[in-house]
Order: sequence, then structure tokens, then C-alpha cells
Amino acid sequence: MKIVTCFFRILCTFFLLLLSASLIFSQDTNQVKVSDSLKIEVFNQKGFYNAISTTINKANYFLAEKKVDSALTILLNNLNLISEANWFNDTLKALNYHKIGVSYSKKNDYTLAIQYYKKSLNLRSEFLIPNHSDIVRGYNNIGICFQELGQIDSALIFLNTSLNLQPTPPTAFITDTYSTLGRIYEDLGDYEKAENYYTANLSIIRFLKKENWHLANKELEMSLFYINLGKFEKALLHGYNAIEIYNLMDDKIDEDFQNLAFSYINLGIAYRKLNNLNSSLINFTKALAIGSRYFSEIDFSDTYTGLGITMKKMKDFPEAESYFTKALSIYLKLNAVDGVADTYNNLGDLYFEQSLYPKALKDYHESLLYLLQTFKEKEVYKNPILKDHYIPDKQALLIFLEAKAKTFKVLYEHNHQEKDILAAYETYLLLDQLIDNIRISYLEDASKSYLAKQAKPIYEKAISICLQYHEYSKDKKYLEQAFQYAEKSKAIILLEQIKEAKARNFAGIPDSLQQQERSLKKEIGQIEKDLAINTNEESIDSLEGDLREKLIHKKQTYEALVKSLETDNPKYHQLKYDIQTTYIATIQSSIIQNRQALVEYFVGEDSLYLFKVTKEDFEVISKPIDFPLKEWVDSLRQGIYYCRLTPDATPQDCEKLDQQ
Repeated sequence: MKIVTCFFRILCTFFLLLLSASLIFSQDTNQVKVSDSLKIEVFNQKGFYNAISTTINKANYFLAEKKVDSALTILLNNLNLISEANWFNDTLKALNYHKIGVSYSKKNDYTLAIQYYKKSLNLRSEFLIPNHSDIVRGYNNIGICFQELGQIDSALIFLNTSLNLQPTPPTAFITDTYSTLGRIYEDLGDYEKAENYYTANLSIIRFLKKENWHLANKELEMSLFYINLGKFEKALLHGYNAIEIYNLMDDKIDEDFQNLAFSYINLGIAYRKLNNLNSSLINFTKALAIGSRYFSEIDFSDTYTGLGITMKKMKDFPEAESYFTKALSIYLKLNAVDGVADTYNNLGDLYFEQSLYPKALKDYHESLLYLLQTFKEKEVYKNPILKDHYIPDKQALLIFLEAKAKTFKVLYEHNHQEKDILAAYETYLLLDQLIDNIRISYLEDASKSYLAKQAKPIYEKAISICLQYHEYSKDKKYLEQAFQYAEKSKAIILLEQIKEAKARNFAGIPDSLQQQERSLKKEIGQIEKDLAINTNEESIDSLEGDLREKLIHKKQTYEALVKSLETDNPKYHQLKYDIQTTYIATIQSSIIQNRQALVEYFVGEDSLYLFKVTKEDFEVISKPIDFPLKEWVDSLRQGIYYCRLTPDATPQDCEKLDQQ
């Protein structure tokens, strides 16, 4: 009786499978029906395996044709059939789970994609070796989904696990892992680390000799990255590389034409940043011509934005406003909040340049409302409290707040109303908080150096507004704040390094761990030096790829050590990141003696600020830089460098050098 029942269940399962497959595949009348191609051995496991394998192949076809719903119907139906059978093949079930994850990922439903990727990974972990390509790919895919969801910590865990499990030579999936890690660190503003991952990725793609379209896409990615990093000559180089590869491809698909257009957009941006506006306009126009057949609505809006910015720089303000308005209408229609925020900021810049300051201020504030979705204050003189809001893009917030601050400053200079200078002062205080927030999130000195370059013009205007407010109110607290800004501008890198060294000692970090940290830093520095001097063209791709992989591994080890030090030693963390500068009253009471003075200076783009502190007084002197300061400083340095005294120098020699 049991044999008959089992036989009957198998027979029913097969007919259900056959009926299901026939119904699904009949959706596509141009394809051969599965009933015509399936060769199934009905009464054994091999027949069932072949049937499911065939349906998965059909799902792959639908995925390639972007018919994701049809693929999902097949794959989810397979799960029902597998669960009804008395036996199933783990390999097949894991593959089916994986394909469902792929399908949901293509539908941008990353939460469900993660669920099925994990099911596949857990099942495969039971019968595959840890560094099998399917295991490596599983961790990679889950990490990418977490990155798309904005869950960066989880994304890094899975992506780094994928990297650590990579066999030698690495699998092709490592390029996706490097690319995603590059995007993550670029979004975090950690540009040195992002560059390491992107460059390693490009080296590996060349080493693996992957398809032309893959190499072209990564050249395009590098071009955009260098635009964001401000290295526009490098952006042009990679942009032209991408265009050359795309144009050499004989079998271009729609996506390749899109990317070709994007390459021209990148050239347009890079040329604009280099003030070659005619070349910028030519390349944007080429992008629009190619994209007219292949662009999505969001692509058109991005191109209109690029053209608008170029037209603004060419002083064609009506044309610029027309392009920005076109872009804004598309972004609003698609609810693309990032694009809406950026476009309002661009419109604000357009009106600011035309001295339409109230209109500029209104649009700058709108950019904040769209960036910070939980900030609902419509009054333009109000600013968000940072700790109360999720900040999706700190760099964008820095740009938008700076735009508001400079507008308040100009309004005060025109109207001399206290509400404007107060709003400017408070906005610069908020910018100072944000700069600290960004600085703490950076691990790399190069990234902090990049932040210092961004912060310096902000601090220069902040000092200026403090001096204006002091002149208005006669309150010396604004001079004190100006001094704080001057100190903070230098503190982003230098002060933190001093405080970090002191923090390690005061917090009782063991010498062995301090030595381990120093050793890792030394190894990282040596690898970076080796990368810089590697010029052997014959081995550059493979050698550079090896060095960058080693660099990434060492930096991961270093980051893990630093994180453990901060977690296990709260006092160390507090001391390291408390970057309060010294107050004037402390300097006067504890450092300055009678008949002594402390002189500090801040060299801005337009002004030189001198801070003079004595035992009884504190003064700030502002002087426009209308003299060759840089040349004078260079001359002084050369004089110090080339005028050296011998060990037997006389006092007269010293006096002569002093006179020089």
C-alpha cells in the first residue's frame, strides 16, 4: 500500500510540474513550449531533477529578457513542487533560492532578495567548501543588497567576508565586491579608501581579461569617481577610455548606448570644472543626442541638470533656468528626492549669482527640506538640529548649509538687519558641528585632508561673520568664536593626531597593542609607497592588483584593531574625538606671562587674520590679501633652506643670517 501511495504522489507531482510549466511558458508564444522540450524520466529522482533544472533555465531566459515577474512565477512554483516531494536535491533547491534572490534584487525588493540569498547560502554552506565560488558570490550578493538598503554596517560585514573567502586566483565576483565597497566608501566620503577599491577593481578586470563592456563600465565608474574627487584630468582620461571601448564594440545593446552617453556626460562635467565651457557644452549635447533613444526619464533630468550648470557658468541665465526647471519637473514626478534637493540648490546658485538673494535663500532651504525628510520647518531662518535627523548625505548637507550661510551673510551686508547676521552666525555654528561629525567618521588621513580643504573656506567666512557680529554688537564672545574657528581649521588633522597619541597613553592602552597599530601603519605606508613607484608596464596590472589587495587587507586589519580599541576603551574614544580647542581665558591665565603675547594667524583666500593675545587683552586684525603673500613666504622658506651655518659659525655670522 505504501509503495502505491508513494508512486501515486510522485506521479501527481510530475503532472503538476508539467501542467505548471506548460501554462507558464505559454505566456511567451514566440518560444518553444516546455512540453515540447522536456525529456523527463517520470518515476525517479533524475527525472524530477531534470524537470526542475529545465524550469530554472527558462527562468534564466526570462531574467535575461527582463521579464522578472515571469521568472519569479516559475521559481516560486518550483518551491511548492519541491516541498511536496518526498525527496529533493540540495544543490537544486539552493540554486532555486539563489535565482529567486536575483529576481527580487532586479525588482529592487532587496529585503526579500536578502531573505532568499541567505536561504541559498545557508543550504550551500552545508555541502560546499567555505571558499567555493557560490559561497563567495552569496556573501557578495547579500552585501550589495544591504548597501542598496543603506544598511552600511551589515553590507561591510558580508562584503568583507566575501573578500576574505576569495580563492587564489580570485573569482570574477570579486570585481562586484570591490566596486560596491568603492561606492560605499565614496558615499561615506572616505575617498582614499574608495580609490583603492576602484583601482584594484580595474586592475583585476584587466588581469581577468573580462568582456569589453565590463571594462568600459568600470572605466566609466572611475571617470565619475574622479569627478566627485575633484581630479578632473583623471576623469577625462577614464571617460575617453570608456568611449573608445564602447565605440569599438560591434554588438552594443541599449545599455551600452546609455553608458556611452553617460561617458559624454562625465566629459561635459570634467571640462566644465576645468572651465573649458565650449567642450563641456559639446559633450553634453552629444550625450543628449545619443540618449534621445535610450535614456530613461531620470537620465534626461540628469543631463538637463548638467546643461543647466554649464549654461549658468556661461552666464546664459534664462537657458540655465529652463534646463533646471525641466530637470526639477522630472525629479518631482519620479519623487527622486536627491535630484530634487540638488536641483533646488542649483536654482539657488543661479539666483544668487544674479543677486536675487531672497529667491536663492528660499531654494537653498527647499534643498534642505528634501534632503532631510524629517525636517519640516518652512521658515527659511530655521535650521535643522543634526541629532534629530537621519542624514543620508553629509557632503550634500555641508553644501546646502554653506549656501544658506553665505546668503545670510550677503543679505546682512546689504540690509544690515540683525536677523540676517544672527542666522549666518548660527548656520556657521551648525556647519562646524557637521564638519566635526564628518571628520570623526573618516579613518584615512587623505580623506581628512580632503575635508580640511572643503572646510577652510567655510571657516574663513565663519571668522568673517564673527568679526562683523562683534562690530555690530561689541560683544567679545564673537572674537573668541573667530579664534575657535581658526584653531579648528588646523585641528582637523594635526590636533586629532596629537590627541590620539595622548589618548592612547592616558586610557592605558597596552604597549603591545600600540606597537601592533604602529606596525600596521608602517606596513600600509610601505605598500602605498610600492604602489607609487611601480612603473613596470609589463607587470603593472598583476603587480598592482596584488599590492592593492594586500593594502586593502592590511587596512581592514587596522580598522578592526582601531574599532576594538575604541569599543574596549571608552575613555580612549572620548579623549580621541574630543576636539575642543583652548579658550582665550585659559591662554591668558595659564600660558601668557606679563609682557608676553601669543600671535596666531589664519590665511584665507581673500583675507589674512591675525589673533593677538596678551595677559590683559585679545585682538583680531583682518587684512585683505592684496599683496604677494605666497611669493613672500616662498622666498622666506628658500632663504632659510639655502642659508645654513657651519658648526664653527661666529656670532657675526648669526647676526648676518638674522639680517637676511
